[in-house]
Amino acid sequence: MAIKVTGKATRTYLEDENCILVHIPIKFISRKGKSQITTPDGRPALEEVDPALRNALVRAHRWLKALKSGKEQHLKMLAQKEGITSVSYASRILRLTTLSPEIQEAIIDGRSLGGLTLADFMKPFPLLWSEQKKALGIPED
Repeated sequence: MAIKVTGKATRTYLEDENCILVHIPIKFISRKGKSQITTPDGRPALEEVDPALRNALVRAHRWLKALKSGKEQHLKMLAQKEGITSVSYASRILRLTTLSPEIQEAIIDGRSLGGLTLADFMKPFPLLWSEQKKALGIPED
């Protein structure tokens, strides 16, 4: 279920009650069982960072630290300890540490990334920080 803004929002100050009444015309739309509010241009109004993406980024930094410190010698062994059988998947998770600091901060802080999920970051992306936002389709601030 999605909620789509269908008109112009209005604000009215109610002197008697000393409050502001906000009226936002909306329409409910069913979409793959998800509830979502969209703006008039169709973009999600309230976006949350995918919790799986946030957890994967934290895991990737923990793995990188273990590998750099020598605590772990191989990504394969480290992944097996965490119950991950695919070294390819583990390396794609580890690659999250190459994201620009700006993108990593947005993930950790829960700021909007245009609705991207962990699956979107499992696909190849540029290593140059200056090219990552555009390649991943992350809206500019």
